[in-house]
Amino acid sequence: MDKKNRFLFGILLSICVISMLVLLGCNQDLEEELIGEFNIIAPTHGNYNNYTFINFLDYENNMLYWIEASLFSTQLIEMSDDEKRSVFGRVGAPVQVWGNHIFFKERPNMKVLHVRDMNTGKDSKLADNVDKFLVLENYIIYSTVPTFDHDMNLTEENELIALNYRTGEREALVVGVREFCVSNGEIIILLVDEPDRSNVPVIKISLDDFSEESLFAIEPRGFPFVAMMQKDRLLVCPTRTTAIDLWDVSTGEQVSIPVPTENTYADVVTICDDGTIFASFEAFPQVDLLLPKQEDRGDGLWHIDPDTLELTHLSSEVYDSLYLFDGQLFGMRGNEVFKIDNNTGEYVKIN
Repeated sequence: MDKKNRFLFGILLSICVISMLVLLGCNQDLEEELIGEFNIIAPTHGNYNNYTFINFLDYENNMLYWIEASLFSTQLIEMSDDEKRSVFGRVGAPVQVWGNHIFFKERPNMKVLHVRDMNTGKDSKLADNVDKFLVLENYIIYSTVPTFDHDMNLTEENELIALNYRTGEREALVVGVREFCVSNGEIIILLVDEPDRSNVPVIKISLDDFSEESLFAIEPRGFPFVAMMQKDRLLVCPTRTTAIDLWDVSTGEQVSIPVPTENTYADVVTICDDGTIFASFEAFPQVDLLLPKQEDRGDGLWHIDPDTLELTHLSSEVYDSLYLFDGQLFGMRGNEVFKIDNNTGEYVKIN
């Protein structure tokens, strides 16, 4: 090797070594952040059903946070005592606030999970390839993004991961996750079943020791669907459906709540906690998409008694998403946020 080539080789080798050191330093910094610098107030209460879908709204310490989207950007908005301010941008849903920390996926790469310390403004990257996540007392439970080939054939199913954000340790729980929700220290998981993907097995995993127990299988009325816990029952509701279904987790017994619209199908948004269920229904399809929307007496916000399954029509307002924070009902429609009276359906526009 002549002198010139040796010189070039030395430069390339130096660049490679420096790059490796930088990468190792970044990984070490991430581990140190996970282990030593988080002082997160552990979430020990709250309605985790608010995070079973791609939520755009959260509530913490008497403050509302929501994602406000425009054509070219998104902003996380904070509101307290009627004062509204932009916290930071490029934030994507879902978003979850605990204490002084905000967990979010950063736009435009919607697969990377971040946490921001609101006191210092410091961001930390927690995980790659994240689809949906839920922050719990000791863990962040998240599902990964499945991969497909050019012909849209599934090449790698997604996984459910438990990330201990105090130690940085990750535990792979199950493969092939459709939906998951959390109740009473257990993860309820709905799995993809092969080869019949309409038959969805339901299992639960303990957050104490990650032990697994098979429960039963369900046949959802459609896909996609949301799943959430209503006391001791699993509520499953497709985004467009003829009914909302509830399964007793102990017995597998199923009860159904038909949509109240005059049309057979309705676009449905639902939220529940241990004591109540709310749902927004909008009839589908319209008779003629070129004409103004036809009125349907079943359209609007309804309360569902969880014991009798009796429906009460509260208002004709239709919402894109519903939330129950400390028993108080909230709704969103586009970028608009509403505080809703649980008994009457009357609302106050917040923003």
